[in-house]
Amino acid sequence: MRTKNFIHASDKLDNIILWIALLQVMIFRYLSLTRFINIIIMFLILISFIINVKSLRNIISIILISIYFFINYKILGGSYSIALYNFNQIIVPLLIIIYLLDLAQSKKRFLHDFLMGKIVLINMYFIINLPFIFLQLSGEYWLTGIKKNDNTLAVDLISGLYGNNGIPMMTLFTCFIIFLNYHYCTCHSYQNEKTLLSIFNVFIVVFFSILSLFNDNKGFYLIFIIYLLVALFVNYVNSNQNVSFKALKISLKIIGAVILLCPFVYLIYRYTPLYNVINQIVHEFLLGIYYAGSAHGSSERIGMITYALSNDSNRLMGYGIGNARWTDPGTFGFEHFGQSDFGVFLCLGGIFLIAALFIIITSLLYRLFFSYYTIIPLILLFIVLSIYTQIFTVTSLTVSVSLFCVLCSFSCKKTINLNKGLL
Repeated sequence: MRTKNFIHASDKLDNIILWIALLQVMIFRYLSLTRFINIIIMFLILISFIINVKSLRNIISIILISIYFFINYKILGGSYSIALYNFNQIIVPLLIIIYLLDLAQSKKRFLHDFLMGKIVLINMYFIINLPFIFLQLSGEYWLTGIKKNDNTLAVDLISGLYGNNGIPMMTLFTCFIIFLNYHYCTCHSYQNEKTLLSIFNVFIVVFFSILSLFNDNKGFYLIFIIYLLVALFVNYVNSNQNVSFKALKISLKIIGAVILLCPFVYLIYRYTPLYNVINQIVHEFLLGIYYAGSAHGSSERIGMITYALSNDSNRLMGYGIGNARWTDPGTFGFEHFGQSDFGVFLCLGGIFLIAALFIIITSLLYRLFFSYYTIIPLILLFIVLSIYTQIFTVTSLTVSVSLFCVLCSFSCKKTINLNKGLL
């Protein structure tokens, strides 16, 4: 009886955490409640780790990151309050990643049923966003969020209910919605619902492809394609039990498919807005490498990485976690310092901090998929997204990318056998 009550209490707690995590993306950020909600999420996740004995191992990861922050601060100096601020910024997103990926391993059926049960709500949220987006397109930028926004750049303010500077949040959560709908179609037996969701998915892709021409969301095209390739690769590998023996065969099929698709990809690239998007991204990438600390705007994402790796004495541990906040504008000459995590972490925490984070993520993904071959695309996804935006310091982004990884894990036969008609 005690065991049943314990499991029931644990499920209730997980249900509350998942609800709060979803609402953090959907409305709490818009209402400027992020800091308060982050404290609640941290408190509840730590309780979850404590009452679930098997999850206590996850606390070790947090302890190791804490130790590195302390060592970095002691060696490189700086302000204790700044070091603590930086630690607070990273700890909740890291807890969310650990919690969701661990939950996908230990309670996959529970997590699957939770997400499938919210399919209507999540799609309704997308629809509710539409009038806000149209009003913002017409110049009603005051609808961007409850809190006054310091950013006056119009294209950054067309982000629906995702809050101030919410373009990356809108991009990642929209990609999650698309693949959530797709997964629902693959495991549900009702043809009418599958048809409806498939049509709605096409609408979402078309709508956002057009919207991206009007707001500062040029990354949507590439991120959606990357998500699609990762999902297809992971799902295909998961459908093959003996991955190690079929790795060469899979690779050859992928290479063959790429060769066959090249003419179509070229036509899409050359005669659609994707042409300008890719050219601009390549241009900014080259500017970031060439100018490093003198880079400006989007090219600062690469410029920060180049700058951090250019000095041998600061390459491993960075310039000091206590010497600047993650989001201090003007740090090292970068006006938009903090717009992406990878470069910022390299600058302040060095290669050691980046390595520690990705070792933790690799360990979690391996426990979930049981194959390094399977998780390589997901690790690359984390790297690309951390270069693009703030997935390790902004919880709304963390939730979206972590839930996408969870969706990919649902096709893993070694952890769960998903049947048709679950709902």
